[in-house]
Amino acid sequence: MNLDDVRPSMYNFSTTVNVYDKLGAEFPITLAFRKLPDLPPQIDPNTGEEIPGTRQKNVFAWFALTDGINLKDGQPGVQQATGGGFLQFSEDGRLLTTLRGDIQQIYDQNNMPGPKTLVQVPELPGVTRPQITFDFKGVTEPLVAGFNFGDGFNPFDPSDARTGIDGITFFSGKDKLNIIENDGHKGGVMESFRVDKQGTIMGVFDSGVIWPVGRIQLADFASPQELKRMGNNRYEETDLSGKANVGDPSKSGRGNIISRNLEKSNVDLADEFVKVIENQRAFQASSKSIEADKGGREIMNGLKITSNVETQTIKVSGLDIATLLDTVENNNGLIRMGTKTQLGLYFRLTAKVFPSVLQHPNTRYLTSGWITSGATTQKKIM
Repeated sequence: MNLDDVRPSMYNFSTTVNVYDKLGAEFPITLAFRKLPDLPPQIDPNTGEEIPGTRQKNVFAWFALTDGINLKDGQPGVQQATGGGFLQFSEDGRLLTTLRGDIQQIYDQNNMPGPKTLVQVPELPGVTRPQITFDFKGVTEPLVAGFNFGDGFNPFDPSDARTGIDGITFFSGKDKLNIIENDGHKGGVMESFRVDKQGTIMGVFDSGVIWPVGRIQLADFASPQELKRMGNNRYEETDLSGKANVGDPSKSGRGNIISRNLEKSNVDLADEFVKVIENQRAFQASSKSIEADKGGREIMNGLKITSNVETQTIKVSGLDIATLLDTVENNNGLIRMGTKTQLGLYFRLTAKVFPSVLQHPNTRYLTSGWITSGATTQKKIM
């Protein structure tokens, strides 16, 4: 099998996965599986017994294939095997174990290089998953990718809780890929986000990845009512409110976060309608006051005031729309007369009448006074 130019006829099944470097660059990898022939166990010539581990049955070789166009020393259009390993299954198709492999150059008896082949090598300490190193173009450092085919199991150990069916299996039927997952992803631009109940902000990227990008925390105060209102739903910490106790949502009484929900209004509609009506009435009253004041000025500007000393009366003319002199008072020479017009204005006239030493003792003269409307307009009487 020429691993520098792997053809589909050389394997039984294949599937494509993507691997990613640290910058989010994406590289397609083809995983090819080839069933190895079943071989009988080797026999120890001294004991005549089977040598443990020499039987080969239900063993597959797997290869990580890459188009040479993506490799620094590759040939474009040629699928090259860059690594691989072995998978061994039980009689009932469950995975027993994964064996580490390495692609090595084989030399003949004359020390001439032959074709590369996949050979089993010892496991690396602390490495539980097969790892392949790829030397891609445009990448400064080789990319190491791990492959998880599932946990095997030991059928001879009753205490082994593993099942051997949590990953790849060798059951009867057509070869197919059911589930494939990876922990890498290509670079992308965040298109939207959402917030969960714990306050974690999950960014949704155009690459299809949903990734946590931040976290919201809430603050509580010993006396929230003492916070200073800053407007626009903003508050400021004060000495009376106490220091902010910041922490995660849903803990220590800080409340929950509900994403994609609109808070209902906390305004009492009935109370607000009453305020609207009150303001409307006040506006109407102000308009009436302005109208009355204007009418009062027009009426008082048209008044003509005369007096009759003999009858001790004062005559006011010009109030054609009024009921004139509906009240008259005379108190020690101080005459007050009032009238209410159709505009709702009340006029009060006050005049001082006193004896004159130059005239008859019973004669009184109007010397001065004021006529005043219910607004602010006044007219002086001479």
